Amino acid sequence: MDAILYGIIAVIYIGLIIWLLQRAEPRFVWSNVLYVILIALAYESAVMFIGNWIGEGETLYYMNYMRFVLQALVTPLLVIFAVAILREANVEWAQRNYVFLLAVLYTLVLMSIEMILSVRELELYVVNDYGVLRYEDPSIQIPVMLLFVTVALLICSISMWLKYKWLSFFAGVVGITIINIVPLPAISDVWLNVVELLFIVTLFMTKRFARRLRYGFPNKDRARQQEN
Repeated sequence: MDAILYGIIAVIYIGLIIWLLQRAEPRFVWSNVLYVILIALAYESAVMFIGNWIGEGETLYYMNYMRFVLQALVTPLLVIFAVAILREANVEWAQRNYVFLLAVLYTLVLMSIEMILSVRELELYVVNDYGVLRYEDPSIQIPVMLLFVTVALLICSISMWLKYKWLSFFAGVVGITIINIVPLPAISDVWLNVVELLFIVTLFMTKRFARRLRYGFPNKDRARQQEN
């Protein structure tokens, strides 16, 4: 059952990628790093889905190893996405060029930290629970990198909330933070991935909202904004 859910999640991520590509910006915007994040998440869910078909061995081992590498390199891109969204939404403090430069440097530092502290020390062992065959490192705790990414996301999402009363971004960040930090009853990891998917949907909605702010709302949306 869990393997099937992972497959469904992978298909949803691919669907989101296609949807975004069909409505791509007329020019390059840095919030498009969301594509890279979606590809990495689709890969992760796909690996979980096909693990039983591939079977235990080197192929599945290295596919899972790459899963951890992508987590280390792609998760920090959320910082660039968040700051880019604020710039596209004309949040004043994010318009300064040095703010974006600091966000890029911050992202690169977090990537380096995670590659050094986590990926370099990986010791993967085969795990088969809830019908999902994969390789995991049982010693891994909450990554330090994730905590710093969360701080940046909270700052950016609160800024969107205060300026535009846009709560979806902040709610998504709070939700994914609770799931990652607060101890929960023993449940299948696939449900954590479902929450992660919901978080990505809030990012998707926020990107769409920023685009509307930049290019104008349809009449119905503009009327709703005026009422608020």
